[in-house]
Amino acid sequence: MSTPAAELGCHQARQCFSALQDKALSKDHQLRLEAHLECCPACRAEYSRLEAAWAALGELPAPSAPSALAGQVLKRIEAGPRWLNVLRPLPRLAPSVAALGAMLLLGLVAGGFLGHAVLPGQEALAESTSTLQALDVFTPAPQGTLAHGYLQLAALEGK
Repeated sequence: MSTPAAELGCHQARQCFSALQDKALSKDHQLRLEAHLECCPACRAEYSRLEAAWAALGELPAPSAPSALAGQVLKRIEAGPRWLNVLRPLPRLAPSVAALGAMLLLGLVAGGFLGHAVLPGQEALAESTSTLQALDVFTPAPQGTLAHGYLQLAALEGK
C-alpha cells in the first residue's frame, strides 16, 4: 500500500497550492496534499514562500480611483458608441419619412387601380396580352423546355 505522500507528486502538489490557500480542495485531496507537504521539504519550502507572498499582498492598501473617474465613466456611458451618433438625428426626420411612406403607399394604390382600369369589355384581353408580353422574355424558348411547352399551349388557346 502506498503512502499518501507517494500518491501525489511534487508537480501535482505545486499545482494545488493556490487551491489549498483558497480552501477549494476536497477534504481527501487536502489531506493528501498536506501529507505530501509533511514529507517533502522542497514543496514545504515553496508553499511557505507562497504563504508569505499571500500575506504580504493582504497587507497592501486597497487601490483607490481618482475622484473624477466616476464622472468620466458616466459621460462615456451616456455618450454611447460613436456609431450611434449617426442614428441620433433620425427622430427629427421621422415625420418626413412617414410622409414619404404615405405618398409611396398612395402611389402604389392609385397605380394599382389605374393599371386595372382598362376599357370596358377588354379586361380578359388585357390580362392575356400582359401574360403573353411577360412570356416574351422566354422567346426564343429552346425546344423541349417548360417555357416552350407553355408558349405552345398559349398559342393554341388563342386560336
